[in-house]
Amino acid sequence: MNRWRASDTNGAGRIAGEAPGIVTIDGAPAAAMVRVHDRASGQVVAATQSSADGTYELTGLNSSRQYYVVALDLAAEHNAAIADGITPVES
Repeated sequence: MNRWRASDTNGAGRIAGEAPGIVTIDGAPAAAMVRVHDRASGQVVAATQSSADGTYELTGLNSSRQYYVVALDLAAEHNAAIADGITPVES
């Protein structure tokens, strides 16, 4: 699983989809491209691909900021799913 994080993002916060199936397509767990955007600027600050069971984890995020998370279907057959107003937890 490739993970990417912006170099100017320093923090101990994490955003994770830990329960199997957190990323789903038509109700079934799925691998997807997961991108975390800073809520204020819209800048992508971290990205990864979820596992086949839909789980993912991104660390090093600033827990005093809010983000929105976008999950993109790798096959481009379904619309993106967006979770807004996400605050990372301290890891």
